[in-house]
Amino acid sequence: MKVKDSTVNIENLDPILKAALTEMEYIYAKFHTELVITSGKDGTHGNGSLHYEGKAVDLRTWNVLDALVKQLKAHLGPDYDVVLEDTHLHVEYDPTHSRLVKP
Repeated sequence: MKVKDSTVNIENLDPILKAALTEMEYIYAKFHTELVITSGKDGTHGNGSLHYEGKAVDLRTWNVLDALVKQLKAHLGPDYDVVLEDTHLHVEYDPTHSRLVKP
């Protein structure tokens, strides 16, 4: 696991999200892909973004496959939102969302 460059701030992430980075790294490794964090508490994000609370990270998607995204979702569970966007993979720890959305 590494950060894209020195502008990426993963200090003071929510401890649960920080611990989940190890799980994310495990899933990426299964696909022979290095986990690269491209944004944490840095950068500009939408209003209400959980990045500002240290509860979201963006991950590089250069070699990300749909199967990897599905495994991340399954492995991290319902307290995490995993969204493949055009330029990155957004992962956020949002347990309140999982309690509000019922299957």
